[in-house]
Amino acid sequence: MFKQQLEQSGLKHVYQWYANAMRRRRPDSELSYENFVNHFHYNNYENNCFIFGNYKLGFILGHTANGFYIPSHFAPRTMKGGLKLLSLLAKHNIVLAITDDLSKTLEKINSYHFTDIIIPSYFRGTLTNKYIWCSCPLASIGLKTLFVQCLAENSFTDIFNFSWDDIIDSITNFSDCDSFSYPHMDFEFIQKSPFNLTNTYL
Repeated sequence: MFKQQLEQSGLKHVYQWYANAMRRRRPDSELSYENFVNHFHYNNYENNCFIFGNYKLGFILGHTANGFYIPSHFAPRTMKGGLKLLSLLAKHNIVLAITDDLSKTLEKINSYHFTDIIIPSYFRGTLTNKYIWCSCPLASIGLKTLFVQCLAENSFTDIFNFSWDDIIDSITNFSDCDSFSYPHMDFEFIQKSPFNLTNTYL
């Protein structure tokens, strides 16, 4: 369901779905049609953009980085279709940085795993918190491990600079990592927080 470019004939439909979703959450916060088209149609290769979905459910738009996909814009045809899209997307290597309202939506789907990482971010001049989620429970722990290590070493880098392999490999740093083997995952074990902290802030 991935494609690298939206067809010219479908741009207006997809933009309208995107704009409707944004207006429900934050009125007047959507991109202009021209900027949307430039980003996801004309400059998609330069921005390494990929689009997930179809014209029945809608689309999730984003880009790839270091072995995983980062959604950035949501254009569901319907709210029900949007939930289905998110569930299907979770079968791939996904890292999301989303606001509190979308975090509550992901909690209902049970296909994504919160990393306990919250990063303050500016959205058009307004300070918001971005909640970091992963589609893989192992990656959720691995990303949190790398993040905390960077904080401890005072050498923090953008979390999207980590590769998916680094994220998965970092899980072996746990003292009790023998409690599971990969690719089989001991879900009871990995649901336990390996750190005595919650909601790690940058």
